[in-house]
Amino acid sequence: MDSLDQKKGLFVKSRRITLPGFSLVGLTARTKNALEFDPTTAQIGTMVQGYFSQQKMNDIPHRKTPGVTFSVYTEYETDHTGFYTYFIGEAVTTLPNSLPSEFLSLTIPAQNYMKLTTEPGPMPQVVIQAPDFRTFQPKKIK
Repeated sequence: MDSLDQKKGLFVKSRRITLPGFSLVGLTARTKNALEFDPTTAQIGTMVQGYFSQQKMNDIPHRKTPGVTFSVYTEYETDHTGFYTYFIGEAVTTLPNSLPSEFLSLTIPAQNYMKLTTEPGPMPQVVIQAPDFRTFQPKKIK
């Protein structure tokens, strides 16, 4: 079921989805929210801008659906105050034996997920303004 919520003027569409397992290849940054909320120490926005402006996706081998980008927050150290890994990349049909040095692979397990989609916006503001996925409470559309 689709639903909408609003926080800080940003609309978010949420939907429960079931996905099969798949592999991603892309770029990563190890960071934490305290660093990302400060433009002088933020890594994600710069990495995402470089990913698109330098067309890094074209260097990903075995792209499954070119142009469909995945952003994943994973490997949380503790809670929202600790370090985590941010990933941006694309799904691949198969993982090659070796990847270009700047890329890493990430396996997404088969399971149920909550997909949150925001309106387009500049990085990193669109991520900062998005609802926290742990406390996101979708509102049902009547």
